[in-house]
Amino acid sequence: MDTRKIIRTEPGTFFMPGLFYNLAAMLKVTVIGSGNVARHLISVLQSAAGVNLVQAFARRPDLLSDILPSQQIVSDYRDLAQADIYIIAVTDDAITEVSSSLPFSNRLVVHTSGSVAMEELDDKNRKGVFYPLQTFSRKKTINFHEVPLCLEAS
Repeated sequence: MDTRKIIRTEPGTFFMPGLFYNLAAMLKVTVIGSGNVARHLISVLQSAAGVNLVQAFARRPDLLSDILPSQQIVSDYRDLAQADIYIIAVTDDAITEVSSSLPFSNRLVVHTSGSVAMEELDDKNRKGVFYPLQTFSRKKTINFHEVPLCLEAS
């Protein structure tokens, strides 16, 4: 576990060894998946201040066409645009395969499972876990202000 502390350099910025980020800049995010967790994350990220939902990946783009315009949905990993973080929100059994299928390296890739170790992600990328401690169903509205998030990163 990484125990380094965040150092605030000025309002709206922070620095950790190997990472400097200005919070005033838009954080570019891509969500990989089309199930309940992915759909809820897409919805909340679309309206989050400081976040630019670059795109979503779905094997079947029609599963996301009701919440995203078609130009924001890709179904080929080679079409993934550059983002600051890639959130893998697929079934636990598919996380390792999806992670190893990503055609890039040295980017931040996280998964959303509370029962899969971070080490299951491919070593070619920086990795982490972004686990919302919440049961997700398609029809239930989630207030993310009340959802605890479990975070782990290397």
